Amino acid sequence: MALPNHDGRCGCAAIVISPHTSDDEVRRELSKWVTKLPRFARPIFIRVVKAPGGLEKTGNYKLIKGRLRDEGADLERVGSVGDVLWWLKDNEYVPFGKRDWEGIVGGRVRL
Repeated sequence: MALPNHDGRCGCAAIVISPHTSDDEVRRELSKWVTKLPRFARPIFIRVVKAPGGLEKTGNYKLIKGRLRDEGADLERVGSVGDVLWWLKDNEYVPFGKRDWEGIVGGRVRL
């Protein structure tokens, strides 16, 4: 995914969490797992899809990723559909907020 004031792209993944699972538990386990990957292979952003049916699919059960890619990490666009963003900060996934987005847009945050 391309970000303002940053060269290149960063990794992003979308997940659907079971309603019976704690977000904190998933973040903790995902953080442990992802730190075993090489730095270039770690997704910086995780988008937690809250839609009742999960990720959108075509009639052939292929995932529709275009909308997710176009919305990127812009919280106004992501939050409008009820999804949540986490980002990898100090080797741990934490909630991504408006201040974080403003830091990226303003060029104050290095990824």
